[in-house]
Amino acid sequence: MFSPIPFGILIGAFSGTFIGETLFDKTDTKRAFKAASGSLLGLLTSATIKFAVALVYAVLFFMKVWEYNGEFF
Repeated sequence: MFSPIPFGILIGAFSGTFIGETLFDKTDTKRAFKAASGSLLGLLTSATIKFAVALVYAVLFFMKVWEYNGEFF
């Protein structure tokens, strides 16, 4: 929350999962670290896929605008 925006969500996802898993089972920190790493990897993967899909939609949109630019401008 106190770190800059791009890093806050990454640190928050990792530390929140790690703290939650550590509270659930105080003896197995290796498992908590593995769960936190998986959570961070899932967040990064989903953000990358969402960005790629949004980029494809933006390219398709601008191709259609370019195709019909006589009607728009």
